[in-house]
Amino acid sequence: MTITDNDKHFYRGRMMDLSDYRLERGTPDSAWDAFVDRSPQGTLFSQTPLLNVFGDAVAVWYCLKGNDIKAGIALLENEGGKSCYRSGLLVYGGIIFGSFDIKQGIAQIRSEQFRIVSFMVEALVERYASLAFTTAPSFEDLRPFLWHNYGFDGPKFQVQPRYTSLLAISPLAPDAPLDESSVYRACNKSRRQEIRYARRSNVITSDKIDHDLFKNLYLATFAEQNLTVPADEQHAILTSLRGLEDAGKLRMFFAEDNQGNVGSVAAFGVDGKRAYYLFGANDRTVAAQHHTGTAVLWDAFQLLAQAGVAEIDLEGVNSPERGYFKLSFGGSLTSYYAVSYCG
Repeated sequence: MTITDNDKHFYRGRMMDLSDYRLERGTPDSAWDAFVDRSPQGTLFSQTPLLNVFGDAVAVWYCLKGNDIKAGIALLENEGGKSCYRSGLLVYGGIIFGSFDIKQGIAQIRSEQFRIVSFMVEALVERYASLAFTTAPSFEDLRPFLWHNYGFDGPKFQVQPRYTSLLAISPLAPDAPLDESSVYRACNKSRRQEIRYARRSNVITSDKIDHDLFKNLYLATFAEQNLTVPADEQHAILTSLRGLEDAGKLRMFFAEDNQGNVGSVAAFGVDGKRAYYLFGANDRTVAAQHHTGTAVLWDAFQLLAQAGVAEIDLEGVNSPERGYFKLSFGGSLTSYYAVSYCG
């Protein structure tokens, strides 16, 4: 798939030559996973353990220049492959870049990345009637999306900001006094208080994978709010967790009171860059009495840090209560973007 000179829109007049790039369909396989691992924008959500949940709907595209893979994107197709949709299970996605020559300066790298995205924007809107995906937090330059059909009549991309919290956990040392921990001191007052209360209550957090226990607690959390989780959503969540476990990328943590009652669970996906908070659930009574909702995350941070994980992505602070809770651990407020297009 290539772009002719007449299709260049905002870069008409030979502001940029995109003729060297091409888009080729790939396969969601181990080679794709390795590419995602190497990419600075690559995350767990673009890899096969989660993509496989969607079966034949997954479309992988590589952007090449000569024989070099410059970028890629994984999309979810519908309408017979004519359009693409976004799933909440794939928190991040969008265009991810390959590696660049370390001899290139930052200005040259940014310029080529801009050309790559400009090419991919035009190639994808030529291929699909509609597009929807979210970018990774490390994807910085949205201008090629914002400038599509710039100065011309025609459909435009919609770009909506979203937010997550990134928390560095590498300073956490096992058994260090709380007041000596920079991570603990970065928490707000109420979170530090709940961490201390949980310790005084002798809350114990176990690092184990138990899908049935997770499912029961997850469904009970919704039932307490008179809500039900649709069967297809349950299936997707449980399938994704088993896929991550099979790939060695899943960690589950269960926080119990001193009587062995499970109060909270937190499930994380892990790749070579960080751990991502995926799902959590609480027994409201136990959690309220023993602060297990805070304890399960704090203890998980310590256990993940001991395993060599340097950073936690708390994955979404896009509603008031959830945003307050996650940001109270002291992480950075970080933006990413939901991108959509309808031709």
